[in-house]
Amino acid sequence: MKFSASAKWAWGALYIGAAIVLFAWFLFPSDLAKQAIAGKIEALVPGIETRIGTLRPIFPPGVGLENVRFYHDGHERVHVDDLKVTPDILSAMGGSPVISFQGALYGGDMDGDIQFETGKRRGGIFFNSYFSGIDLKKHPEIQRIPGDFALGLLNGRLSYKTEDGGRSGIGRLDLESFDVTFSPAIFGFYGVAFDYIEIEARVKGDHVTIKRCSMKGEQADIEISGSMTRTRANGDGRLNLSGVAVIKNLSKNGMLGALLSQGFSGADGVGFSVRGSFSKPVFSLR
Repeated sequence: MKFSASAKWAWGALYIGAAIVLFAWFLFPSDLAKQAIAGKIEALVPGIETRIGTLRPIFPPGVGLENVRFYHDGHERVHVDDLKVTPDILSAMGGSPVISFQGALYGGDMDGDIQFETGKRRGGIFFNSYFSGIDLKKHPEIQRIPGDFALGLLNGRLSYKTEDGGRSGIGRLDLESFDVTFSPAIFGFYGVAFDYIEIEARVKGDHVTIKRCSMKGEQADIEISGSMTRTRANGDGRLNLSGVAVIKNLSKNGMLGALLSQGFSGADGVGFSVRGSFSKPVFSLR
């Protein structure tokens, strides 16, 4: 009997979910179970290296993972303290297998699901997650950024859909009530708070194209687009961003004198660009 490509992807995804459960129950706590799960994840997401600390069976049927780290090009990208994964066996019957998850990372919580699309030749993966209380200052990539700044906790939603066999994808990030504090000030800003942020981007290898980044708040409205490319040799990268900022409520934040003295306020906004490297960005006004 021959199976279509769609059916193979459906049963392949079903196998991953079932294998996670079976390995957890029958092989726990052997290293073979962790190796099998990591291998399946790496097969679905090319270029990702997965390391799992401990593994335990949970009920409803699923698996609990602790100290899970995801690496790319030798750099840690995500560290999940605790992760519970539950496959939806019945979803595979409809051709779109789903795996649900709940986890804790960087001091916050997340939950969501991963859907395996089977209508295309190579199949695709749709990742959807809601999160709250995420402290990005605990992420090693953020800690390497120079300068003294503070970030508010992340609350919102992240979605990502793979394309071209996992080598590229389209993502969307929605944040609620996010704030940043600078020291020293940047262009007279000591800090800025946003009611919400919406980001749409396309990822292909080490290159990220920001199609739209919209940040709205009481102090300012900012629109940004452009690209970022990471350099594999040293982990740094290049920035090519431009945007427009509409400044509001200046006097309330003690920024009125600094901005007006340079003629940067106005209803039409201020054009700006960000060039240079990740480690040494260069800001300029247009």
